[in-house]
Amino acid sequence: LGIALVAVFAGLGFRLLNLAAQAMADVRDRLAEDRKGRVIISVDLGSLPLYHLRVANDGRRPARDLRLTISRGFDSFGDPEQNLARSAAFNQQISSFSPGAEIFFPLAETSTIFGSVADGMATPPRFWVTASYRDDDEIVEEATDPTRPRCDGAQEAP
Repeated sequence: LGIALVAVFAGLGFRLLNLAAQAMADVRDRLAEDRKGRVIISVDLGSLPLYHLRVANDGRRPARDLRLTISRGFDSFGDPEQNLARSAAFNQQISSFSPGAEIFFPLAETSTIFGSVADGMATPPRFWVTASYRDDDEIVEEATDPTRPRCDGAQEAP
């Protein structure tokens, strides 16, 4: 009986040790993830009815060698002279994008993008923005449709 109890307690102790080790590994991974640079791309509705494209580093470290690309041209306010795809931010690498840094691009009024007079070629209601950057030795590339609502409840364009 004594040997059986020792075996049961040893088995339970070993299982608890494995669970604790897994929990520590998960905490370590989460802390490492929290310390990274994290470039977020969204549509800001803060000044309705005006839409802005927002690019921000919500991480704790700089995003190095940031390169932004857009899937198609977007004429800010429908003006071909103000096409986002030709702007410096989408054509030149940003060597260091600091934590807390933000870039705002005015897109247009709601009616210019979604209204009856909207020009789907000049001000498309759907497009993708890709951010690729270096975080330490890791290359991160994220493609985002900023016109789709996010799961975290943040307000974005419909």
